[in-house]
Amino acid sequence: MFLSKPLDPLYILFLGVFLGLILLHYLLFREYLQQEKLQEKRLKDLEYLVYKEIERSLELGLGNIALKELRQKTLEKLTLIRLQLEALKKSEGKNRGL
Repeated sequence: MFLSKPLDPLYILFLGVFLGLILLHYLLFREYLQQEKLQEKRLKDLEYLVYKEIERSLELGLGNIALKELRQKTLEKLTLIRLQLEALKKSEGKNRGL
């Protein structure tokens, strides 16, 4: 009985709109899940970059500390050499004066 009756155009239109909405919701949800996965990957990559930057900064800081210590030791040695040269010049001056 139902099949022998012609389909109402409004019914067909309603069914088409309803199926279209279901399809659009499915596509939207699928796109949302893909974007969610992509965002999660981006956040993990960003977290890794921040970790590497912190690690690099710590290494750079340790390098700066070692460089400062080396500079300080070098300055101490240069000061010692300068003092030795001054003492040598004074002793040569005294020896010439005698």
